[in-house]
Amino acid sequence: MFPRTKMMSLFKSRILPLIFAILVLSTATSFSTVGESVLVIIDDLQLNTESLSNIQSFINSVPGILVLSPLLYMDIYGMPHKVLAEEIKVLPGNKVIDIRLRDGVRFHDGRRLTAYDVVASINRLREIDKILEVKFRGIKTEALNSLTLRLTSDVPIFDVNVIVGNIQILPPAGSGVLNGSGPFRFGRWLDNGVELVANEDYFEGRPKLDRIIYLYEEKERKRLYKLLNGEADLMLLLSPEATRFLEKDSRFYVREIPYLYFALYFNMDTPLFQDNALRRAVSMAIDRDSLIGKVFKGGVVKTSHPFSPKMLPKTISPIYQPKEAARLLKEAGWNDLNKDGILEKNGRKLRFLLYYNKYSQECKELVGAMRQHLYEVGIEMESVPVDYSEFKKKHIKAGDYDIFLAGHSTSDSVNLTIWHSSMVGKHEGENLSRYSNMQVDRLLEKLRLSSDMEAKRELYGKIMEILNEDVPAAFLFNNKVTTAVSKRFNGAEEFVGSVYSVYKIKDWSVNEDFR
Repeated sequence: MFPRTKMMSLFKSRILPLIFAILVLSTATSFSTVGESVLVIIDDLQLNTESLSNIQSFINSVPGILVLSPLLYMDIYGMPHKVLAEEIKVLPGNKVIDIRLRDGVRFHDGRRLTAYDVVASINRLREIDKILEVKFRGIKTEALNSLTLRLTSDVPIFDVNVIVGNIQILPPAGSGVLNGSGPFRFGRWLDNGVELVANEDYFEGRPKLDRIIYLYEEKERKRLYKLLNGEADLMLLLSPEATRFLEKDSRFYVREIPYLYFALYFNMDTPLFQDNALRRAVSMAIDRDSLIGKVFKGGVVKTSHPFSPKMLPKTISPIYQPKEAARLLKEAGWNDLNKDGILEKNGRKLRFLLYYNKYSQECKELVGAMRQHLYEVGIEMESVPVDYSEFKKKHIKAGDYDIFLAGHSTSDSVNLTIWHSSMVGKHEGENLSRYSNMQVDRLLEKLRLSSDMEAKRELYGKIMEILNEDVPAAFLFNNKVTTAVSKRFNGAEEFVGSVYSVYKIKDWSVNEDFR
């Protein structure tokens, strides 16, 4: 027999690691049975029976996207992909849009999905979603028959895809939010998440994956551990640190996309910011590299435009040029006559108010740092924290402000409206710069009608050149969304964390050759 000390040494060196490996393996495969294909997603959004009372939170979650179906999805390139909608017909005048649904679509309980369900869902969502309510303001929605609904607007609709895109259709009242029409249906609640199963009757064909397990874990460190340990296959919203770590692991696709851009929107209706030299000087005086290091600690990239880099033939990086900013201001007639550090012109101090969302800690830190940058070239900026939704109602629509710091999506659907002159003073002020340029309007109209990617890039490039010349805003950063997914799934290489990418999980399959 082995001596006790030798037995303990053997146990520690060989048997204990083996037991640990078996436990890890059993945990990693505990959601799978022989012959099944299962995708395990780990996220920081908690879903349970109580959380379903917040419908808006559910429909924007990964399970919500997979359980519910929309009329159409917009991808990261701004291209529409019809789902429930079979045909969208815009009548002359752009005030009436008829949408014909696919025939044969059913909710998970077997009930047929009709245009009456879609109209009821949109009306219900308008009551709980402020953004949707704004999008549909002045638009009447009605069902013409079981498969056709009509949108009738008080004014011409600029882009119907912006109106109806990425809106999941809720099930009939009383049947529960989990009774969707999407590629996966509700299976059961788990202690820390939810199980979805393939919808055998999905109108586009049964998904290739049998089940999806969506797990909640608050701490990123633990989410990362589960991904590395094989207990999860897909992790959403990585921090910059986790991104750098996983990029070195060949088992995963790590993808990042610019999701939001932050900018200082100049109110070009004010006498002060009708001066192109002043707008340009403000942009040049901001040290974006310094802000990235101090405020964001990485995770963002500086930008000179509001578009996704993928949509541009080339990009221009903003340059920190405080000396050039000072020169432009001097040429424009601004001088520090009383030597107090603040420039003056015609008896007026170069001073303005910058408004920002008081609930954003990042915005608060940005404003503090930028104030110093501007002061160094003789500009005094006073910051005013506000409730964004309330401020939009009272001030932005009326144009009663100097500068506003805000973030917007880089998506095509947003940019089609936010830079169009027809949006000045409408929809509670989506055109925050109150920018008007007929050439840009014409290019945006062409962009809306274009379905060719190269043509879209060329149009975006022309718009970017005009914006760089007009400087309606000082563009600051692109905030990136980063995800990691196991390479053992065919189709996962295209996943970028967007709503449309989540929907496309229905086409994934297990790569049997992956090791």
